[in-house]
Amino acid sequence: MRERDLFSLDFPRIREILASFTQTPLGREKALALMPFPNREEAEKEFSRLERLKDTSYSLSGIEDIRGILIPLKEGMTLSPQSLLTIRTTIASLMELRKIPDDLGLNGLKNLLSQGEELAKKIGAVIDDFGEIKLDSSPLLRGKIERQRNLRNLLIKRLEGIRKENPELFWQEEVTIRNGRYCLPLKSSKKGIFPGIVHDLSESEKTLFFEPLPLIDLGNQLVRLEREIEEEKRRILSELTNEVVGKREILLSLLDFAAIIDLLQAKISFARAFRGTRPIFTDNNSLEIIGARHPLLLLKGEENKEVVPLDLKMVDKKVLVVSGPNAGGKTCLLKTVGLISLLSQCGIFPPADWVMIPFFDNIFTDIGESESIEESLSAFTAHLLNIKEILENSSDKRSLILLDEIGGSTSPEEGGALACALIEALKERDGITIVTTHLTLVKFFAYNHPEIMQGGMEFKGRPTYRFLPGLFGKSSALEIAALLQFPERILKRAESFREEKFVSFSSKIKELEKEIGEYQRLNQRLKEKEKEIEEKGSLLEKRWREWEKEEKRLRREMIREKEIFLKESREKLTKVLTEFRRLQEKTFPDKKIEKKLMTRSEELLTELRAEIEKDREKLRRDRREAKVGDWVRILRFEKEGEVLEIDGEWAKVLVGRLPIKVLRKELEVMEGEGKNLPNQLRIDRETLPPFSPILNIRGEEKVFALEKVERFLEDALFYGCKEVKLLHGKGEGILRKAIWELLGKDKRISGFREGRPEEGGSGVTIVELK
Repeated sequence: MRERDLFSLDFPRIREILASFTQTPLGREKALALMPFPNREEAEKEFSRLERLKDTSYSLSGIEDIRGILIPLKEGMTLSPQSLLTIRTTIASLMELRKIPDDLGLNGLKNLLSQGEELAKKIGAVIDDFGEIKLDSSPLLRGKIERQRNLRNLLIKRLEGIRKENPELFWQEEVTIRNGRYCLPLKSSKKGIFPGIVHDLSESEKTLFFEPLPLIDLGNQLVRLEREIEEEKRRILSELTNEVVGKREILLSLLDFAAIIDLLQAKISFARAFRGTRPIFTDNNSLEIIGARHPLLLLKGEENKEVVPLDLKMVDKKVLVVSGPNAGGKTCLLKTVGLISLLSQCGIFPPADWVMIPFFDNIFTDIGESESIEESLSAFTAHLLNIKEILENSSDKRSLILLDEIGGSTSPEEGGALACALIEALKERDGITIVTTHLTLVKFFAYNHPEIMQGGMEFKGRPTYRFLPGLFGKSSALEIAALLQFPERILKRAESFREEKFVSFSSKIKELEKEIGEYQRLNQRLKEKEKEIEEKGSLLEKRWREWEKEEKRLRREMIREKEIFLKESREKLTKVLTEFRRLQEKTFPDKKIEKKLMTRSEELLTELRAEIEKDREKLRRDRREAKVGDWVRILRFEKEGEVLEIDGEWAKVLVGRLPIKVLRKELEVMEGEGKNLPNQLRIDRETLPPFSPILNIRGEEKVFALEKVERFLEDALFYGCKEVKLLHGKGEGILRKAIWELLGKDKRISGFREGRPEEGGSGVTIVELK
């Protein structure tokens, strides 16, 4: 697109608004350089990404623009510790991208993040959080620093000894450093008494900073050692810099991915701020825009002045001629249609209730004053040259052409004739053309051509800014002048100059306005009838939902009763088996009978568990997946709350004032419930069933033990525990190994370890939860 067309449609300002929603310098840069996608497929892919991410949020504010560090970097260069720290912290912030769904189409992202993380670990092993080289970065550096510390302490000790032995020569001040040498404060009057070197003089000249001769060799050793330490640090930084050079392209790619995600999130925020909707791209020249609002008018938000939405529908019409009063909204209509199209093709939800438009190869405009003083062009000449360029570049492409005041800036007769010829040529081309005009000739030309649509901006004593299809809009110049309190004498004289030939035209307009009024009344009756049908449909839908709700309640009640029966059956079977073993010991032991009885018992319990799970699965299938903002019921605890976050198979739910983490499959969406209640459900930790952070699974079979651990961890997360204890015993270590394998794969766990001797040693595992 031409820059002048982007400027005419206020797109640079839209870019700035979009950039204000970004979190990173790179995302802002992309927003300010935003251009339309080259084809419909790319735009559709962008909208799919936005739909995928609209309920998520990623924190990217810690990502700095490190391209200034990376791009100039070459082999042999050495980065400062502070630059390396900036790279490390940026990589750490980039790890937020791990949460990005795999189906977003960012190929290779996870692999790049792994390589970036390796580099961050290497930097972290050398550079601390303050941008300083760690003392243990290498064994050689650690050894030299230790020698430096010992040598410095020895030197200071000997200096203090000399001062104590000669108190009359030195001031009672601490050892100080001058020009890199350790010195004593020597009284100026005592100069020459003790052999040594003076390195500096105080401002009062009463003190000489003096290095005793016997300690000069020790001082030289310290200086040499400090140089060796600096050389080792430079070597370490050089090696680390080479690592960065090797990963430069990876880091640049990650920065680009971050900018893409940042821009996507900014587009989502833009859509929320301006109530955008996903557009539908058509294969023909049909255009339908309902409730469109220009973002800049929404931002302006003048008091007592509501933004009038635009409704425009063009079917089987390639040209629209818009007329109407001055300052009545004709130019705003052009800009709104152009901007809605431009935003759609940039992958931004346009601010409207409904948008169905073609995907244009180009958008051309001739809007506003085009007079060029530098090139000595009149307004008319500048407009003509621009339109000529549009004609030359739109002949073989589907274009949206927006021409403001076509045929203006010259005599109405000649300007009107030229405008009619232009419209006639443009209606033969692929695409859509919308023009505005005050010229009578152009209005009649549009009226006499069925393939040209005409419409006007409504005027009821003053502009209403509403577009009315099929209406001839009067310019209403005298009425506008009266509204602006123009001198009455001049207005009356202007009225007398009106030619008789315009009377018939005005009466024609009034006839059309009368017909349109009748059409609008009929349309209003149809809308009322449609509303009545919708209300009846809503009532039927409400009754259906109530039936569904009751059916689900009964099904949940049935599941609860089966669970209670399962629990009671397990307890009874346990008692029966215990009694059976006791009787066997007294009579005759028969392991086969005992095993057969246990197997059959487990089979019965398994069948009942499967039946319960089948009921639960049916309940899950009948309900939709919970999303952020939904009011849900937590099935296991029969508590209700609002979904705050969704993270894979987990969800964070606010129950009262308590945020809790649960599996998504444990949630049931409460359609039309919850938020409409007068008081939201409140919950405290004390109202929940008691929970112990210790699980004893000693002597359990591996399969049952692992199942218990899984359930225990879910409960621990629900109750907000940060650390729990698993008692599995020592034995042969089989159960411990199986549990550690399970914990190693669990993303909910930040770490685990063997218990310390006082905690139970190897028979205990301590688990830390995220």
